Amino acid sequence: MKRLLLTPLLLLFACSNNSNSKPDNLLSKEQMVDLLTDLHLAEAKIQTLNFRSADSGKVAYLQLEEQVFANHKIKKKDYDSSFSYYNKNLAELNEIYEKTIDSIGMRQSKMTELK
Repeated sequence: MKRLLLTPLLLLFACSNNSNSKPDNLLSKEQMVDLLTDLHLAEAKIQTLNFRSADSGKVAYLQLEEQVFANHKIKKKDYDSSFSYYNKNLAELNEIYEKTIDSIGMRQSKMTELK
């Protein structure tokens, strides 16, 4: 299942620029996993709300996204440059997304147990 979810992501990013220079404020893999987990959960939350228009959903997501960055005390520009770096280092990006998927799965299991 993990491979199925990762394959489109890896294909999407495979054609990116190959510059490997690390940005000054590179987020650690652990920070990326934590942040991506919360960003994907925020996106899922918006999708379940079934907004009448895509614009309304986008506005709501951007607000949640701001909250996620604030909660993690991470600037969006640092995330963007870090994601771009890892995007050019696919083995590392793959590792990050495998851990992100595991993290989401663990949270889902905990939520199921609480019900």
